[in-house]
Amino acid sequence: SRTISSAVEYMQKNSLRPLIGINGDYFSLKTGIPMGYTVIDGQIFSKESGMQDAVGFRADGTGFIDKIGIDASLSHNDTKINIQYINKWPQKGFSWIYMLDSNFSDTTKTDFNAIYVTCSRESGDMSLNSEMVLRVDDIKISDSAIKIPNGKYVFVMDVNGQAEYFDMLSHLAVGDTVVFRNSVYGAERNDWTSASHIMSSIGGRLLNNGVVGSGFSAGTAPRTAVGVKDNGNIIFYTIDGRQSGYSKGVTIASLAKRMQELGCVDAINLDGGGSTIIGGIFPGTDSFLVTNRPSDGRERRCANYIFLQDLREKTGIVWYVDWREIDNYKFLAGTGYQLEALKVYDTGNYKMDGLSGVTYSIQNSEAAQSEVSDTGFVTFRGTGAVKVSVTSE
Repeated sequence: SRTISSAVEYMQKNSLRPLIGINGDYFSLKTGIPMGYTVIDGQIFSKESGMQDAVGFRADGTGFIDKIGIDASLSHNDTKINIQYINKWPQKGFSWIYMLDSNFSDTTKTDFNAIYVTCSRESGDMSLNSEMVLRVDDIKISDSAIKIPNGKYVFVMDVNGQAEYFDMLSHLAVGDTVVFRNSVYGAERNDWTSASHIMSSIGGRLLNNGVVGSGFSAGTAPRTAVGVKDNGNIIFYTIDGRQSGYSKGVTIASLAKRMQELGCVDAINLDGGGSTIIGGIFPGTDSFLVTNRPSDGRERRCANYIFLQDLREKTGIVWYVDWREIDNYKFLAGTGYQLEALKVYDTGNYKMDGLSGVTYSIQNSEAAQSEVSDTGFVTFRGTGAVKVSVTSE
Protein backbone atom coordinates (compact mmCIF):
# COMPACT_ATOMS: atom_id res chain seq x y z
CA SER A 1 0.00 0.00 0.00
CA ARG A 2 1.07 3.60 -0.55
CA THR A 3 -0.27 7.15 -0.43
CA ILE A 4 -1.67 8.69 -3.59
CA SER A 5 1.33 11.04 -3.81
CA SER A 6 3.79 8.14 -3.59
CA ALA A 7 1.70 6.31 -6.22
CA VAL A 8 2.20 9.32 -8.50
CA GLU A 9 5.95 9.22 -7.86
CA TYR A 10 5.99 5.50 -8.67
CA MET A 11 4.15 6.09 -11.94
CA GLN A 12 6.42 8.94 -12.98
CA LYS A 13 9.54 6.88 -12.24
CA ASN A 14 8.13 4.17 -14.52
CA SER A 15 7.53 6.52 -17.46
CA LEU A 16 3.80 6.87 -16.87
CA ARG A 17 2.09 10.27 -16.82
CA PRO A 18 -0.66 10.36 -14.18
CA LEU A 19 -3.34 12.97 -14.81
CA ILE A 20 -6.23 12.50 -12.34
CA GLY A 21 -6.43 9.86 -9.62
CA ILE A 22 -8.82 8.61 -6.93
CA ASN A 23 -8.60 5.96 -4.23
CA GLY A 24 -9.87 2.49 -5.10
CA ASP A 25 -11.28 -0.60 -3.45
CA TYR A 26 -11.73 -1.44 0.21
CA PHE A 27 -8.67 -3.12 1.67
CA SER A 28 -7.36 -4.63 4.86
CA LEU A 29 -5.63 -2.09 7.10
CA LYS A 30 -3.65 -4.98 8.57
CA THR A 31 -2.36 -6.42 5.31
CA GLY A 32 -2.71 -3.56 2.81
CA ILE A 33 -4.30 -6.01 0.35
CA PRO A 34 -7.42 -5.10 -1.66
CA MET A 35 -10.47 -7.16 -0.79
CA GLY A 36 -11.70 -7.64 -4.33
CA TYR A 37 -10.63 -8.51 -7.86
CA THR A 38 -7.80 -6.64 -9.56
CA VAL A 39 -6.75 -6.94 -13.20
CA ILE A 40 -3.91 -4.76 -14.50
CA ASP A 41 -2.81 -4.66 -18.14
CA GLY A 42 -4.99 -7.70 -18.79
CA GLN A 43 -3.34 -9.83 -16.09
CA ILE A 44 -5.01 -11.09 -12.88
CA PHE A 45 -3.30 -9.52 -9.88
CA SER A 46 -5.78 -10.58 -7.20
CA LYS A 47 -8.80 -12.86 -7.05
CA GLU A 48 -11.57 -13.10 -4.49
CA SER A 49 -14.25 -15.79 -4.18
CA GLY A 50 -17.77 -15.33 -5.53
CA MET A 51 -19.09 -12.37 -7.49
CA GLN A 52 -18.56 -8.67 -6.90
CA ASP A 53 -19.49 -5.45 -8.68
CA ALA A 54 -16.58 -3.97 -10.60
CA VAL A 55 -15.51 -1.28 -13.03
CA GLY A 56 -13.56 -2.22 -16.14
CA PHE A 57 -11.54 -0.04 -18.50
CA ARG A 58 -10.72 -1.05 -22.05
CA ALA A 59 -7.44 -0.19 -23.76
CA ASP A 60 -9.11 2.70 -25.60
CA GLY A 61 -10.17 4.30 -22.31
CA THR A 62 -13.86 3.39 -22.47
CA GLY A 63 -15.31 1.71 -19.43
CA PHE A 64 -18.25 -0.17 -17.97
CA ILE A 65 -19.60 -1.50 -14.67
CA ASP A 66 -20.88 -5.05 -14.20
CA LYS A 67 -20.71 -8.17 -12.03
CA ILE A 68 -17.55 -10.25 -12.09
CA GLY A 69 -16.43 -13.61 -10.77
CA ILE A 70 -13.40 -15.71 -11.63
CA ASP A 71 -13.20 -19.49 -11.26
CA ALA A 72 -9.66 -20.87 -11.10
CA SER A 73 -8.28 -24.40 -10.90
CA LEU A 74 -5.05 -26.40 -10.87
CA SER A 75 -4.89 -29.68 -12.79
CA HIS A 76 -2.45 -32.57 -12.83
CA ASN A 77 -3.20 -35.60 -15.00
CA ASP A 78 -6.90 -36.30 -14.34
CA THR A 79 -7.10 -34.49 -11.00
CA LYS A 80 -8.38 -30.92 -10.70
CA ILE A 81 -8.66 -28.77 -7.59
CA ASN A 82 -10.05 -25.25 -7.10
CA ILE A 83 -7.93 -22.18 -6.41
CA GLN A 84 -10.05 -19.97 -4.19
CA TYR A 85 -7.79 -16.92 -3.77
CA ILE A 86 -4.99 -15.25 -5.71
CA ASN A 87 -2.64 -12.92 -3.83
CA LYS A 88 -4.70 -12.86 -0.63
CA TRP A 89 -3.17 -13.43 2.82
CA PRO A 90 -3.33 -17.20 3.58
CA GLN A 91 -5.26 -17.90 6.77
CA LYS A 92 -4.84 -20.73 9.25
CA GLY A 93 -7.78 -23.12 9.42
CA PHE A 94 -9.05 -22.30 5.92
CA SER A 95 -9.57 -25.29 3.61
CA TRP A 96 -8.78 -23.33 0.47
CA ILE A 97 -5.73 -23.11 -1.75
CA TYR A 98 -4.06 -19.73 -2.19
CA MET A 99 -1.98 -18.83 -5.25
CA LEU A 100 0.72 -16.23 -4.56
CA ASP A 101 3.30 -14.45 -6.69
CA SER A 102 5.67 -11.54 -6.17
CA ASN A 103 2.78 -9.08 -6.61
CA PHE A 104 1.62 -10.27 -3.18
CA SER A 105 4.90 -9.92 -1.30
CA ASP A 106 8.40 -11.32 -1.18
CA THR A 107 7.22 -14.00 1.29
CA THR A 108 4.02 -15.95 1.92
CA LYS A 109 3.49 -14.16 5.29
CA THR A 110 2.25 -17.44 6.81
CA ASP A 111 2.78 -18.50 10.44
CA PHE A 112 1.09 -21.92 10.51
CA ASN A 113 1.85 -25.43 9.26
CA ALA A 114 1.23 -25.36 5.51
CA ILE A 115 2.23 -27.11 2.31
CA TYR A 116 3.97 -25.01 -0.33
CA VAL A 117 4.32 -25.88 -4.02
CA THR A 118 6.58 -23.50 -5.95
CA CYS A 119 6.26 -23.47 -9.74
CA SER A 120 7.84 -21.82 -12.79
CA ARG A 121 5.84 -20.76 -15.83
CA GLU A 122 6.47 -22.71 -19.01
CA SER A 123 3.75 -21.16 -21.19
CA GLY A 124 0.62 -19.03 -21.01
CA ASP A 125 -0.16 -16.12 -18.70
CA MET A 126 -2.64 -14.78 -16.16
CA SER A 127 -5.05 -13.18 -18.65
CA LEU A 128 -8.77 -13.83 -18.29
CA ASN A 129 -10.17 -17.09 -19.70
CA SER A 130 -6.71 -18.53 -20.23
CA GLU A 131 -4.50 -21.37 -19.09
CA MET A 132 -0.90 -21.43 -17.92
CA VAL A 133 1.40 -24.43 -17.90
CA LEU A 134 3.64 -24.59 -14.83
CA ARG A 135 6.59 -26.78 -13.83
CA VAL A 136 6.93 -27.84 -10.19
CA ASP A 137 10.25 -26.59 -8.76
CA ASP A 138 9.88 -27.30 -5.05
CA ILE A 139 7.48 -28.87 -2.54
CA LYS A 140 7.75 -28.47 1.21
CA ILE A 141 5.78 -28.44 4.45
CA SER A 142 6.76 -25.72 6.88
CA ASP A 143 5.29 -23.95 9.90
CA SER A 144 6.74 -20.57 8.85
CA ALA A 145 6.69 -18.31 5.81
CA ILE A 146 8.77 -19.08 2.74
CA LYS A 147 10.14 -16.74 0.09
CA ILE A 148 8.25 -16.15 -3.15
CA PRO A 149 10.86 -16.18 -5.94
CA ASN A 150 10.44 -13.40 -8.46
CA GLY A 151 8.52 -14.59 -11.52
CA LYS A 152 7.34 -17.80 -9.85
CA TYR A 153 4.07 -18.96 -8.29
CA VAL A 154 3.53 -20.55 -4.88
CA PHE A 155 0.43 -22.60 -4.02
CA VAL A 156 -0.29 -22.62 -0.29
CA MET A 157 -2.77 -24.39 1.95
CA ASP A 158 -3.15 -25.37 5.60
CA VAL A 159 -2.08 -29.03 6.01
CA ASN A 160 -5.37 -29.57 7.87
CA GLY A 161 -7.41 -28.15 5.00
CA GLN A 162 -9.56 -30.02 2.51
CA ALA A 163 -8.16 -33.54 2.17
CA GLU A 164 -8.49 -33.90 -1.62
CA TYR A 165 -6.64 -30.61 -2.15
CA PHE A 166 -3.81 -31.60 0.18
CA ASP A 167 -3.65 -35.05 -1.38
CA MET A 168 -3.02 -33.67 -4.87
CA LEU A 169 -0.42 -31.10 -3.79
CA SER A 170 1.45 -33.53 -1.55
CA HIS A 171 1.70 -36.15 -4.32
CA LEU A 172 3.26 -33.77 -6.84
CA ALA A 173 6.95 -34.24 -7.60
CA VAL A 174 9.65 -31.81 -8.70
CA GLY A 175 9.55 -31.64 -12.50
CA ASP A 176 5.85 -32.43 -12.78
CA THR A 177 3.73 -30.27 -15.05
CA VAL A 178 0.51 -28.71 -13.78
CA VAL A 179 -2.02 -26.51 -15.56
CA PHE A 180 -3.58 -23.41 -14.05
CA ARG A 181 -6.87 -22.35 -15.69
CA ASN A 182 -9.26 -19.51 -15.04
CA SER A 183 -12.66 -18.53 -16.41
CA VAL A 184 -14.53 -15.28 -15.86
CA TYR A 185 -18.29 -15.23 -15.25
CA GLY A 186 -21.12 -13.09 -13.92
CA ALA A 187 -21.25 -10.23 -16.45
CA GLU A 188 -24.80 -9.24 -17.33
CA ARG A 189 -24.25 -6.83 -20.24
CA ASN A 190 -20.51 -6.67 -20.96
CA ASP A 191 -17.48 -8.76 -21.95
CA TRP A 192 -14.86 -8.73 -19.22
CA THR A 193 -12.18 -10.02 -21.58
CA SER A 194 -12.41 -6.67 -23.41
CA ALA A 195 -11.16 -4.87 -20.28
CA SER A 196 -7.45 -4.35 -19.70
CA HIS A 197 -7.95 -2.96 -16.17
CA ILE A 198 -10.56 -4.15 -13.65
CA MET A 199 -11.22 -3.16 -10.04
CA SER A 200 -14.07 -4.60 -8.00
CA SER A 201 -15.55 -3.22 -4.81
CA ILE A 202 -17.13 -4.85 -1.80
CA GLY A 203 -18.90 -1.49 -1.38
CA GLY A 204 -21.38 -2.72 -3.94
CA ARG A 205 -23.54 -1.28 -6.69
CA LEU A 206 -25.02 2.20 -6.30
CA LEU A 207 -26.81 2.18 -9.66
CA ASN A 208 -27.68 -0.75 -11.89
CA ASN A 209 -28.96 0.12 -15.36
CA GLY A 210 -30.34 3.40 -14.04
CA VAL A 211 -31.98 1.97 -10.91
CA VAL A 212 -30.84 3.06 -7.43
CA GLY A 213 -29.91 0.12 -5.20
CA SER A 214 -31.38 -0.67 -1.80
CA GLY A 215 -30.33 -1.89 1.63
CA PHE A 216 -27.62 0.75 2.04
CA SER A 217 -26.15 1.55 5.46
CA ALA A 218 -27.40 4.83 6.93
CA GLY A 219 -24.21 6.38 8.31
CA THR A 220 -22.67 9.54 6.87
CA ALA A 221 -19.01 9.50 5.86
CA PRO A 222 -16.58 10.66 3.19
CA ARG A 223 -17.33 8.67 0.04
CA THR A 224 -15.73 7.76 -3.30
CA ALA A 225 -17.59 6.44 -6.34
CA VAL A 226 -17.17 5.72 -10.03
CA GLY A 227 -20.08 6.01 -12.43
CA VAL A 228 -20.71 5.50 -16.14
CA LYS A 229 -23.21 7.64 -18.03
CA ASP A 230 -25.47 6.42 -20.82
CA ASN A 231 -23.21 8.10 -23.40
CA GLY A 232 -20.15 6.28 -22.03
CA ASN A 233 -18.67 9.21 -20.11
CA ILE A 234 -17.10 8.19 -16.81
CA ILE A 235 -17.39 10.17 -13.57
CA PHE A 236 -14.96 10.03 -10.66
CA TYR A 237 -16.74 11.38 -7.59
CA THR A 238 -15.55 12.15 -4.07
CA ILE A 239 -17.12 13.99 -1.17
CA ASP A 240 -15.42 14.89 2.10
CA GLY A 241 -16.85 14.26 5.57
CA ARG A 242 -16.27 13.69 9.28
CA GLN A 243 -14.95 17.24 9.67
CA SER A 244 -17.02 19.51 11.88
CA GLY A 245 -17.71 22.91 10.39
CA TYR A 246 -16.50 21.81 6.96
CA SER A 247 -18.19 18.64 5.74
CA LYS A 248 -20.38 16.00 7.33
CA GLY A 249 -20.29 13.52 4.45
CA VAL A 250 -23.20 11.57 2.95
CA THR A 251 -24.98 8.26 3.31
CA ILE A 252 -24.48 5.64 0.61
CA ALA A 253 -28.13 6.13 -0.41
CA SER A 254 -27.50 9.86 -0.95
CA LEU A 255 -24.34 9.04 -2.89
CA ALA A 256 -26.34 6.74 -5.18
CA LYS A 257 -28.93 9.45 -5.83
CA ARG A 258 -26.19 11.99 -6.51
CA MET A 259 -24.58 9.74 -9.12
CA GLN A 260 -28.01 9.34 -10.71
CA GLU A 261 -28.45 13.14 -10.74
CA LEU A 262 -25.11 13.42 -12.56
CA GLY A 263 -26.49 11.21 -15.33
CA CYS A 264 -24.91 7.87 -14.42
CA VAL A 265 -26.74 4.65 -15.28
CA ASP A 266 -24.24 2.41 -13.48
CA ALA A 267 -22.10 3.26 -10.45
CA ILE A 268 -20.17 1.49 -7.70
CA ASN A 269 -19.20 2.59 -4.21
CA LEU A 270 -15.45 2.47 -3.55
CA ASP A 271 -13.60 2.77 -0.24
CA GLY A 272 -14.50 5.87 1.77
CA GLY A 273 -13.70 7.39 5.14
CA GLY A 274 -10.06 8.36 5.52
CA SER A 275 -9.28 6.67 2.20
CA THR A 276 -11.34 9.14 0.15
CA ILE A 277 -8.96 11.24 -1.92
CA ILE A 278 -8.79 12.84 -5.35
CA GLY A 279 -6.15 14.95 -7.05
CA GLY A 280 -4.43 15.67 -10.31
CA ILE A 281 -1.68 17.32 -12.27
CA PHE A 282 -3.18 20.51 -13.65
CA PRO A 283 -2.25 22.59 -16.73
CA GLY A 284 1.08 24.35 -16.35
CA THR A 285 2.38 22.16 -13.51
CA ASP A 286 4.51 19.06 -13.02
CA SER A 287 3.38 18.31 -9.48
CA PHE A 288 0.37 16.40 -8.18
CA LEU A 289 -2.18 18.39 -6.16
CA VAL A 290 -4.68 16.77 -3.78
CA THR A 291 -7.91 18.74 -4.24
CA ASN A 292 -10.10 17.37 -1.45
CA ARG A 293 -9.55 17.36 2.31
CA PRO A 294 -8.94 13.79 3.61
CA SER A 295 -10.67 13.19 6.93
CA ASP A 296 -7.54 11.70 8.52
CA GLY A 297 -5.86 15.08 8.12
CA ARG A 298 -3.25 13.47 5.87
CA GLU A 299 -3.01 11.06 2.97
CA ARG A 300 -3.84 7.48 3.91
CA ARG A 301 -1.87 4.57 2.51
CA CYS A 302 -4.31 2.68 0.27
CA ALA A 303 -4.02 -0.62 -1.59
CA ASN A 304 -4.91 0.65 -5.06
CA TYR A 305 -6.03 3.65 -7.06
CA ILE A 306 -7.65 4.48 -10.38
CA PHE A 307 -5.67 6.95 -12.48
CA LEU A 308 -6.28 8.59 -15.80
CA GLN A 309 -3.03 8.56 -17.75
CA ASP A 310 -1.95 11.51 -19.88
CA LEU A 311 -1.05 10.04 -23.28
CA ARG A 312 -0.32 13.34 -25.04
CA GLU A 313 2.99 13.68 -26.85
CA LYS A 314 5.40 16.61 -26.87
CA THR A 315 4.38 19.17 -29.50
CA GLY A 316 6.61 22.19 -28.90
CA ILE A 317 3.54 24.40 -29.40
CA VAL A 318 3.08 26.94 -26.61
CA TRP A 319 -0.09 26.31 -24.62
CA TYR A 320 0.29 27.53 -21.03
CA VAL A 321 2.45 30.47 -19.92
CA ASP A 322 2.97 31.62 -16.34
CA TRP A 323 4.15 35.24 -16.52
CA ARG A 324 6.12 37.11 -13.90
CA GLU A 325 3.54 39.18 -12.10
CA ILE A 326 3.56 42.95 -12.67
CA ASP A 327 3.13 44.72 -9.34
CA ASN A 328 2.36 48.18 -10.74
CA TYR A 329 0.87 48.77 -14.16
CA LYS A 330 1.83 52.46 -14.22
CA PHE A 331 5.14 53.24 -15.95
CA LEU A 332 6.95 56.50 -16.61
CA ALA A 333 7.68 57.47 -20.19
CA GLY A 334 11.27 56.63 -21.04
CA THR A 335 11.35 53.49 -18.89
CA GLY A 336 11.11 49.90 -20.04
CA TYR A 337 9.88 46.50 -18.86
CA GLN A 338 10.87 42.99 -19.86
CA LEU A 339 7.94 40.60 -20.10
CA GLU A 340 9.16 37.33 -18.54
CA ALA A 341 7.66 33.89 -18.95
CA LEU A 342 8.49 31.99 -15.75
CA LYS A 343 7.02 28.68 -16.91
CA VAL A 344 6.05 27.55 -20.39
CA TYR A 345 4.21 24.32 -21.26
CA ASP A 346 3.28 22.94 -24.65
CA THR A 347 -0.09 21.52 -25.69
CA GLY A 348 0.92 18.14 -24.24
CA ASN A 349 1.61 19.83 -20.87
CA TYR A 350 5.35 19.21 -21.20
CA LYS A 351 7.56 21.90 -19.73
CA MET A 352 9.50 23.88 -22.36
CA ASP A 353 12.81 25.72 -22.00
CA GLY A 354 11.10 29.00 -22.83
CA LEU A 355 8.88 30.76 -25.32
CA SER A 356 9.30 29.89 -28.97
CA GLY A 357 7.25 30.56 -32.05
CA VAL A 358 5.57 33.64 -30.57
CA THR A 359 5.19 37.21 -31.76
CA TYR A 360 4.67 40.35 -29.69
CA SER A 361 2.48 43.22 -30.80
CA ILE A 362 1.45 46.50 -29.19
CA GLN A 363 -1.64 48.65 -29.32
CA ASN A 364 -1.34 52.28 -28.16
CA SER A 365 -4.20 54.56 -27.20
CA GLU A 366 -4.40 58.28 -26.48
CA ALA A 367 -0.92 59.82 -26.97
CA ALA A 368 1.07 56.67 -26.19
CA GLN A 369 3.84 55.73 -28.63
CA SER A 370 5.28 52.68 -26.87
CA GLU A 371 7.07 49.85 -28.66
CA VAL A 372 7.73 46.16 -27.98
CA SER A 373 10.74 44.21 -29.25
CA ASP A 374 10.81 40.69 -30.70
CA THR A 375 11.94 39.42 -27.28
CA GLY A 376 9.13 41.09 -25.31
CA PHE A 377 10.92 44.21 -24.03
CA VAL A 378 8.46 47.10 -23.80
CA THR A 379 9.75 50.70 -24.15
CA PHE A 380 7.23 53.24 -22.90
CA ARG A 381 6.85 56.54 -24.73
CA GLY A 382 4.23 59.25 -24.68
CA THR A 383 1.15 59.25 -22.47
CA GLY A 384 -1.76 56.81 -22.49
CA ALA A 385 -2.75 53.17 -22.23
CA VAL A 386 -0.67 50.41 -23.76
CA LYS A 387 -1.86 46.87 -24.57
CA VAL A 388 0.74 44.21 -25.33
CA SER A 389 -0.37 40.97 -27.00
CA VAL A 390 1.59 37.73 -27.32
CA THR A 391 0.47 35.33 -30.04
CA SER A 392 1.66 31.74 -30.41
CA GLU A 393 1.06 29.17 -33.09
